Amino acid sequence: MKDTNEELELLQSSGYPFVVADPRVPLTDGLPAVSAAHRAGAKAVTDHLLALGHRRIAHISGPRGWAATEERIEGYHGALAAASVLPASELVAEGDFEIPGGYDAACRLLDLREPPTAIFASNDNMAVGVLRAARERGLSVPEDLSVVGFDDAEVAQSVTPTLTTVRQPLGELGRTAVSVLMRLIDGQRVEALRVELATRFVLRESTMPPRAGSVR
Repeated sequence: MKDTNEELELLQSSGYPFVVADPRVPLTDGLPAVSAAHRAGAKAVTDHLLALGHRRIAHISGPRGWAATEERIEGYHGALAAASVLPASELVAEGDFEIPGGYDAACRLLDLREPPTAIFASNDNMAVGVLRAARERGLSVPEDLSVVGFDDAEVAQSVTPTLTTVRQPLGELGRTAVSVLMRLIDGQRVEALRVELATRFVLRESTMPPRAGSVR
């Protein structure tokens, strides 16, 4: 919502206790929130692809302006910068966190004159769309194209190949949000109003080193 920060600031100034769990949009400093470490998770999967030898790594983002989208893009760019790999604007395509959106974005990336050897999709649904686009082009995953997702949703283990991804601590996120809220209701002082919970890299079958001669 456009006025999310303004509405929350009004609630806060009126003395209403609340905690935002996994905020959709970036929040103003001082608003209590609990979220996953999106930047660190995105950097971890991109670091994994770089360690395998990939250099032309594409990213399918979520809708621009969403907190998770922007933080995952930052993590992706941070990993490339640390490896001295110049980011190419043509290798970042916007998606919508849905399978068809991932498919459409992957089609654009795979039809480039110099297509990527690996694609990092900003969630597992879009990664499934990437698998479909790759199959339609006769590409084998991971032999011809490495694919990684984010979330570790149920679909990540049900597709073939199973997806290398990032697990979000959803259960812990909910418990932490409730714990912080209860402390605010009790009038206790909360030292950290912005809590970021660690994600976990999950290695499965959808990644491998690029074919000889395909690293660009």
